[in-house]
Amino acid sequence: MIDLTALSHRFQRICVLGLGVSGEAVIKALQHNRIAFTVWDTRPALRDRAAQDGLAIADPLQMCAAGDLVIRSVGIPPHDPLILALEQANVTLWNDLDLLYFANPQARYLGV
Repeated sequence: MIDLTALSHRFQRICVLGLGVSGEAVIKALQHNRIAFTVWDTRPALRDRAAQDGLAIADPLQMCAAGDLVIRSVGIPPHDPLILALEQANVTLWNDLDLLYFANPQARYLGV
């Protein structure tokens, strides 16, 4: 598992946006590193399941501001209204690959 402990020193709040496959992988990595975070998905059924699993649910538009990090699923298009609103609020937007690079900036990567 990658070391993400420095995330909590760099960002005030962290939110995982999208609870599909990549979102679940991000959640596991954050939990492994004991980093506090909230989750959000536009699909109520996935939010309900996350709440049943004990995850903190929070709408990133309500809780995030400049200095915060939202880790979005790669399946959420950049022109999504929520993404555009978060950009307007100067929230840092990353995806799971950005986390990998954050943890291992000297590594070499190949995208296929």
